[in-house]
Amino acid sequence: MRQPASRTVCVIQHVASEPPGLIADVLRDGGWELRVIRTYRRDAVPECLDSDRGLVIMGGPMGVYDSDRHPFLETEQKLIADALSLRRPVLGICLGSQLLAAALGGSVASNVRREIGWHPVHFTRAAAKDTLWRNQADELVAFHWHGDRFNLPKGAVSLAWSALTDCQAFRWGEKAYGILFHLEMKPRAIARLTREFQAEMFVTGQRPGDILEEAPNHLPHMELVGREVFRRWAGML
Repeated sequence: MRQPASRTVCVIQHVASEPPGLIADVLRDGGWELRVIRTYRRDAVPECLDSDRGLVIMGGPMGVYDSDRHPFLETEQKLIADALSLRRPVLGICLGSQLLAAALGGSVASNVRREIGWHPVHFTRAAAKDTLWRNQADELVAFHWHGDRFNLPKGAVSLAWSALTDCQAFRWGEKAYGILFHLEMKPRAIARLTREFQAEMFVTGQRPGDILEEAPNHLPHMELVGREVFRRWAGML
């Protein structure tokens, strides 16, 4: 088996407006280095994880089914499969969770409608015993920005759901996690999303000001939860 090098985590970032945010803060605080692959800058996505200790895949406006326009999406699924075969920790956020689900044989399709803004997430009974989610409240108002959903892959455990989306988070095996909502988002990234993707907001009947005005009510608690969840994931590296 290939042996991982010390203190390096591979991060795939699809757009500038969806950075690793709080995940990066937690990893760096723990002494980890980030090797960021930025597909929007045409960085090549590797098919193998090689020496990295773990893999983080961020969100983006494209869909898993858009590989004809974005061939790197298929390469990312190969990279995920390689990380899983090596039993190294994987964390997929939003699009990243959908790519993880697809790599595990799950299907991804458009949701009944876009889920954007601040909405409650409800945790399952399995979450109460999960390594990342144990000792959390049964509900969290989290930040969302997605129009697709996925079916829970065979062998995976559902950890969270929302009114619009059956599966908001899942675990496969012991070290692979998909999170559809955005625990990692910081104020600047949220503001940038509302500027760059206003058209998506208007479809849901919201305005940028609506989301930004609500942020102070929810961000502090979401950050507390996010820091603990990401710290526990980092503990698997």
